[in-house]
Amino acid sequence: MERQFFHLDDSCAELFRANGLDSFEALWNAEVKIVDDPNVGRGGHSDVGIFSLTDSETQVEKQFYLKRQENHNCRTLKSPLQGIPLAMRELLNIRQLEEGGILTMDVACYGRDKKNTDRAILVTCALDGYQPMSPWLEQTVSPVERKHGLQVLGRLVGRLHAMGLRHGCLYTKHIYFSCSEPDDIRLIDLEKCRRIISKERGPKELATLFRNTGELTPEDRQQFLEAYIETSPVRWSLLTLEKKVADKIMAKG
Repeated sequence: MERQFFHLDDSCAELFRANGLDSFEALWNAEVKIVDDPNVGRGGHSDVGIFSLTDSETQVEKQFYLKRQENHNCRTLKSPLQGIPLAMRELLNIRQLEEGGILTMDVACYGRDKKNTDRAILVTCALDGYQPMSPWLEQTVSPVERKHGLQVLGRLVGRLHAMGLRHGCLYTKHIYFSCSEPDDIRLIDLEKCRRIISKERGPKELATLFRNTGELTPEDRQQFLEAYIETSPVRWSLLTLEKKVADKIMAKG
């Protein structure tokens, strides 16, 4: 990965230029609303903010998330000593999942500046018209719609694992359902997405999702797992997979 670069996607380049946000430094210094407590781990700093831009012609307001990191790196095989910014690993994960047909976030801009400290930015478009999994489960939908959505999600996670990857933080707040397209589900927060070392990682990730999703009924879980098996890299039987996941949940307490 290059030491210094800046890329603005064509789909929003004009909008960013019109608002003076068409450079690394402009975005680094932009005033945004911080949405989470800054992360000061790894010997560096990382924060995420949200900002809005209005198209002067259409008067349509668009929201974006800006991730800024300084010396907030992770080691990789290609960069085992200094590492790369976590935001750049997330960008690489987004690209890899897109190539595998798994929808994530639309990237508006990204860049890295390593002249003094190691700084990185990643700008993604807000998922307008989507909602996190928990509100989706809580809303009033027909049993048919609920079953279909869980099956779509199960197959999606199965495809992820078939690519040899795990999300690494598969909670409902990182799974977004489209409000209009029943087959459109997006995964976000891909910093921790990485290679699966053993087939046990699949059930472990499913256990993480089930353990932290109290809205799922036993029938919901079965429908999800049946769909997961269709695309999973391991030819599980339903009973075996259910036991594996249950054991992982119990082991965690």
